[in-house]
Amino acid sequence: MSSTDFEDTGTPVDQDVTESAATSSSAEPAGEKTTLDLVQEALGGKEASPASETGEDQPEAKAQEGGADPKEGESEDTLTEEEKRTLSQRSRNRFHRLVETKKALEGQLSEVKPKAENFDRFVNYLQSNDLSAEDVENTLGIAAMIKKGDAAGAYQKVLPIFQKLAQAVGAVLPPQYQERVRLGHLSEQDARQLVQTEATARLSQYQLQRHQQMAQAQAERQQLERLTAEVVSAGDSWAQTKAQSDPDWSLRKDLVVELIGAELRQRGVPPTAQDVYALCEEVDKRVRERLKPFAAPKREMRPVTGVGSSPRSTPEPKNTLDVLNNTLAGIR
Repeated sequence: MSSTDFEDTGTPVDQDVTESAATSSSAEPAGEKTTLDLVQEALGGKEASPASETGEDQPEAKAQEGGADPKEGESEDTLTEEEKRTLSQRSRNRFHRLVETKKALEGQLSEVKPKAENFDRFVNYLQSNDLSAEDVENTLGIAAMIKKGDAAGAYQKVLPIFQKLAQAVGAVLPPQYQERVRLGHLSEQDARQLVQTEATARLSQYQLQRHQQMAQAQAERQQLERLTAEVVSAGDSWAQTKAQSDPDWSLRKDLVVELIGAELRQRGVPPTAQDVYALCEEVDKRVRERLKPFAAPKREMRPVTGVGSSPRSTPEPKNTLDVLNNTLAGIR
């Protein structure tokens, strides 16, 4: 559905229709967005393209846009002699400024790109190892304390971690196992083995749950992608059908699409293509009903009576006698 983006104003849909009806038929179409944009908003603009400059530079801009591709050996950042003769001095200055801006942006991009790639690798590492922001903050905090020489602070942070690790590998027995060893119910070696076995079982259970969560999240993402594709296709198909079958569609298109976007945000994305069609038809019907009072009344065609008509064409009068003759011929 190629139409303008939807903005939820928070007002009731019927009120939106009434307030917009007086101007919708005469408004110029705005920058349009696709159904995909609308669905993504419902699940969660483009900036309007700058208007073409008017004046003497406008034909020159068209000449630049319609120019042929540079020949082999020529650079896109320089003007040929023919282009220089075609363009005004003002346009040539603008071209040079744009080239300088382009080179500056390319330089900035070359500096930022490696940093972005390193950051992506860092994020992927965190995700693959199931590390949260809190984990990273705590780890870096301990490293910073060690670097600064704050041994006491680092020790207080590391001690609880060390104690948990010691219990997990059986280096330190939990109190319940220490008591059983003391009473002779269990040897120390068997107690350590039991602690390690329990720790391994807990880790396996955690990994299994984590794997199930990741698989479920991936399945939900795939389902969402399929749903989005179906909704986009259904919306585009419905709009194309309206454009071909309804001569008044262009007059209310922007308003209909805007209200469909509001409905998507309120109700969520419909689960099937049939539901998308039903929603679009419902909104379109509501808009047509609201716009009826603003439609121009049709004039009744009434036949002219009391004046005779002649199948023959009447010649243009040249003098007063001709006027009298034509008048008498019309009432015979």
